[in-house]
Amino acid sequence: MRSIKWVALLLFFIPAPALRAQDVLPKGSPEQDKVKNMVHFLEYMLNTLGSEKTSARDKEVLVTESYKKIFRDDHVQVEDDLDAKREVITNKDVPAYLKDVDFFFKDVRFEFTIEGIEVGERSNANTFYKVSLLRNLQGTTVGGETINNTMKRFMEINYDPEAQDLKIVSIYTHEFDERAALTYWWGQLSYEWQSIFKTTLNLTDSVSLEGLKRITGIVALDLSGNTFIQDIAPLSQLHGLQSLNLARTRVADLGPIRNLTGLTELDISHTMTMDLSPLRYARALSSLSLAYTPVKDLTVVENMPALKALDLRGTQLSSYQPLGKCMALQRLDLGASGIPTLQPLNSLTALERLDISHTAVVNVGPLAGLANISVLVLDSNRVADLHPLKGLQNLEELYLNHTLVSDLSPLGDLQKLKRIYCDHTAIDRAAAEAFMTASPEVLVIYDSEDMRTWWEALPATWKKVFQKALGMDGNSTKEGLAKIAKLDSVNLAGTGVATLGPLQRLYRLRSVVASHTAISDLQPLQKLADIAYLDISHTAVKDLTAIAGLGQLKGLRASHTLVAALPSEWHVPSLKYAYLDGTGVDDSMVRDFLGRNPYCLVVYKTDKLNRWWEQLPRDWKEIFRVYIGNEKEVSTEALHQLVEGERLYFQGKPVTALDVLGEFIRLEEVRFSGTGITDLTPLAAHATLRLVQASKSPLVNIGALSQLPRLEDLDLSGTPVEGLGPLAGMLQLKRLDCSGTRVRRLNGLETLLHLQYLDCSSTAVRNLAPLANISLKKLVCYNTRVSARKLEAFREGHPECEVVFY
Repeated sequence: MRSIKWVALLLFFIPAPALRAQDVLPKGSPEQDKVKNMVHFLEYMLNTLGSEKTSARDKEVLVTESYKKIFRDDHVQVEDDLDAKREVITNKDVPAYLKDVDFFFKDVRFEFTIEGIEVGERSNANTFYKVSLLRNLQGTTVGGETINNTMKRFMEINYDPEAQDLKIVSIYTHEFDERAALTYWWGQLSYEWQSIFKTTLNLTDSVSLEGLKRITGIVALDLSGNTFIQDIAPLSQLHGLQSLNLARTRVADLGPIRNLTGLTELDISHTMTMDLSPLRYARALSSLSLAYTPVKDLTVVENMPALKALDLRGTQLSSYQPLGKCMALQRLDLGASGIPTLQPLNSLTALERLDISHTAVVNVGPLAGLANISVLVLDSNRVADLHPLKGLQNLEELYLNHTLVSDLSPLGDLQKLKRIYCDHTAIDRAAAEAFMTASPEVLVIYDSEDMRTWWEALPATWKKVFQKALGMDGNSTKEGLAKIAKLDSVNLAGTGVATLGPLQRLYRLRSVVASHTAISDLQPLQKLADIAYLDISHTAVKDLTAIAGLGQLKGLRASHTLVAALPSEWHVPSLKYAYLDGTGVDDSMVRDFLGRNPYCLVVYKTDKLNRWWEQLPRDWKEIFRVYIGNEKEVSTEALHQLVEGERLYFQGKPVTALDVLGEFIRLEEVRFSGTGITDLTPLAAHATLRLVQASKSPLVNIGALSQLPRLEDLDLSGTPVEGLGPLAGMLQLKRLDCSGTRVRRLNGLETLLHLQYLDCSSTAVRNLAPLANISLKKLVCYNTRVSARKLEAFREGHPECEVVFY
């Protein structure tokens, strides 16, 4: 009903004319009535927001949406008048001001008495209205205090001639002085707060106005562990703050950050915070940590549609039901919490990681429909039956330590499952090995001595590798061994390692250097999907198939190995370079590979290209320098990038032959003009060509063009070519320019049924008969010997063809 009233009231806001006089509006004028209507509508909005009878939902709509009907934007400044005892002039964005009306008062009523309306003109010649009024405020604060005060206020309203609309642009009691406001705010800060801000931005002892602006513009602030911080009132001025960490501080009141609606990350873990109501409008929050706080009421999260990560470890909430409204949650930590049942979670289908360890949970049935869960932690509770988890097809890691589980068979069909941790359960060695036999991709860790056993079985060379990587001594501790699985890089270069098997446990591995070793098999790396860099140069590796599925691989060095071919259909978009010098990889293999991976640089024939470059004529080097730069020493990477390129353009160079292009492997376009080239025969080796422009050159032999089945665009203009017969088999040709040549007949074009464009202008062509069965779209034939009669006959037979003739 209220929304209907708001719309009805807005109907009175008929666009005002663009007045120019700067004077008091006459009483009873149409313009004055429209401005008054705007003021009355604001009064109505504030009273709706301040009424205890208005529902929370209606207030939320008003604060987040409805205000936009009368305010220019959400950055309109409103000078705070809600606290009559306030001594400091404070300006707020309009949404923040509206939220405070709801936050500070149990029930309140505004009354605006208009004293005068002036009209003026902005510097851009647009009209604005300045309203002077008395504002009376009567009501009861949330603390039960009765208030009744009146003060002078001013409101500025802009008229937009394009939108023909009125919008409020400011409300104030005093003219705003940014320098004075920031200086006063800074002066009121404690030494501790000033030190925090200056340290955060590395500011000097004397902070300028620009420095104060930088401080109020801070987007991320980490105060974790600062036990001197108790009152966070200074943060209310950090309007751009997005990430705030208050963990392990003495903060208990979040009121000062109630208007920081841009917050996306907030950590108040291990604090005494109990009341979350100041976060009711924090709709942008995506990460929230309440771990080990005395929070009881979680209903505020129902208004956080962007919340993806929530940490409730160690909480004892009065109700966990609000979790059911957090539909975007991807990560939820309830470890050591008081949650009695998982029923509130059964609708959280976006969940990817869930921790309910150290709780009283017995039944995991409510998780049966949460198909996106990839990590599930059930440690130290009374769970015994895993059947509800059998449908979690994205589950990768499952933690069952210290539970009543005795049967893993319900997990047998989970194709993505990689690890099950079940130390101190009824799962014995026989059960674990039986499961791993049936599901060989899954590692079941069932004994706390498992890592020790693995370590003892390692070859001495591998032990030295890990000890060096982790700084471990000969007497490796349990803690030291546990760190091995967390390694993200391993350097085996020059060691006596002969197998990569031990790396299978390093699931975080991103970089492997195994050059100059005795390895020959890459199979152990097949499942390490995060590997981004791999060096196996100077090894006995023959086959790269095992790493073809590494979707994060960015760099590969496999030079001087026994590799004879690249995996068929190998598609790895992330790969930026592959070094394969001294292998059996050839041009055709690389061409096929680059067809699937066009952004990868393959270095595979360094010696050959170096010799080729040294033997190049100077003119050709000048042409290629355009592509590889003018460095004195040309790198092998630059040369490979050149010959693996798809396009080559040059003009006005006295080169006479194209045989130097023999090292190029996947040319699609060759354009040259004004050269001494007479023969296109070398192009026959480049079957990938789709476009050839060989204009203004003394061409004699174009026979090689018949061997280019993919050629679609051919330009022979301005050359002494006399016949087009070699083009007869080029069925894919769509565009041909033979203008300015010695061509007399179009014989040879009869079969080119895909030809769409032909330019034979300035030639001795007389007859268009060879074009009779071709559906040309455009024919350029001016300055030829084609008669008007023949041209008219062609036009009649090809009405859709554009003919350029004069």
